[in-house]
Amino acid sequence: MTGSTAEDIVANSRHILWEFGEFSQSLQQLNMTASGCSYWKAPIEGVIKVNFDGATFAEWGAGGIGVIAHDYTSACVSRRMIPVNFKASSEHVELLAATAAVDLAREKEWLHVIVEGDCLSVINKLTTDGRDFSILGNLVEDIKKKASYFSSCQFSYIKREANSAAHRLARAANPRADASHTVL
Repeated sequence: MTGSTAEDIVANSRHILWEFGEFSQSLQQLNMTASGCSYWKAPIEGVIKVNFDGATFAEWGAGGIGVIAHDYTSACVSRRMIPVNFKASSEHVELLAATAAVDLAREKEWLHVIVEGDCLSVINKLTTDGRDFSILGNLVEDIKKKASYFSSCQFSYIKREANSAAHRLARAANPRADASHTVL
């Protein structure tokens, strides 16, 4: 790299770091695909499981968020539907849903939580060590920071068919309806 400026070296280093991150994420996705649970299972006693999902409504340029929490007896202890009144990618809406799940758990002051979602790329981002430099990286970092509040917080991937309750809530959070912040 003779004759390279400091800016060239920094730019090249950032590109290499980005490529490494993309490669690592691809490997994680391959590893997690097989491990996603295809049925919903209650958490152990003392732990709350919070499932989240995001839905996009392309025809309206909007989306919806569904969050539902269960205890070890499978009883629903809280739920939330939030309309998203702006156009966003499905991954962006899923990250907003993950944020809503963590926020709900913090508001309820639960200390031991499992946060489950069916968007593999989001779960990979939340379980990867290090900083996320993607366009949605600030959301990812915000969720990770909020998760540090809990005594234990585990993010896990669940297959779509096992996340149907959160999915139905997300679909019901129609931005044209009057359903905002439904909390039990």
